[in-house]
Amino acid sequence: MTFQFPPRLMQAKAAAHYLGMSTSKIRTLGIPVKKCGANRLYDIRDLDEYADRLAYLDEGGVVSTADEAWGNHQKRKPKPWPSRFQKT
Repeated sequence: MTFQFPPRLMQAKAAAHYLGMSTSKIRTLGIPVKKCGANRLYDIRDLDEYADRLAYLDEGGVVSTADEAWGNHQKRKPKPWPSRFQKT
């Protein structure tokens, strides 16, 4: 049976492919990893959040956030990445 949607949890190779980077790079980013038996899995929602937080580079070489690039200039304080995913 073939499904037409990405899996919710992915191993490092698939998660790296999803974000368009190498497996060794994704392991250095601090994205939370879940364990299921011997598998270390990345949640697609964490991968999407990481990608959404990346800055855009405009034509003049100036970095901006996704909100600025898409015209959403609301003043809101984002949650810092490390504190949201504290290990307990």
